[in-house]
Amino acid sequence: MLKQRKKRLFVLIFILAFSISLVLFAFSSSDTAIVSISGAGGDYASISGIGGSWSKLVFGKELSKVEEVDLFSIIPKSTYTGDLIIQVSLVNTAELFGVYQYLRMEMELQDKEGNKIDKFQLISLTSRDTEFLLEYPGGGWDSPYKIKITGGSYLTKKGAAGNGESFSPRFYGEIMQR
Repeated sequence: MLKQRKKRLFVLIFILAFSISLVLFAFSSSDTAIVSISGAGGDYASISGIGGSWSKLVFGKELSKVEEVDLFSIIPKSTYTGDLIIQVSLVNTAELFGVYQYLRMEMELQDKEGNKIDKFQLISLTSRDTEFLLEYPGGGWDSPYKIKITGGSYLTKKGAAGNGESFSPRFYGEIMQR
């Protein structure tokens, strides 16, 4: 009787261990992710995702720098002569809170040559919205402009994801008239 119980316990442990390893494999097989970017504009300008990616594979507690990434392209209509406000929001903070102890990203509004137009702005898990001012240059627009992540840092939580799962910030951009 005792021998049969040990045998059943051994089979149960084996099945449980095998099931866990299948689950871990299924959830850790992805190694890259594209930053999800969406945007809204009007008849005065357009905003679109450039398709940059910033993805961090999380294996445990790690302190590191955020990579540079182009996020949005902004093209004002040639007939529009007013100033624009570009609002950028981090939209998946709830998901990121479970992985990052902190995540701080520096952003810039740049002209087509890569020169900074407005002061840099910060987006973080606790301050997830920022705005840039794009003033009408007077002689016409020199499009395209872009929003770019230029740096930052992060600290992942110990054991937050474990097996190399990928956790990427997702952004929303919107253009408004000033």
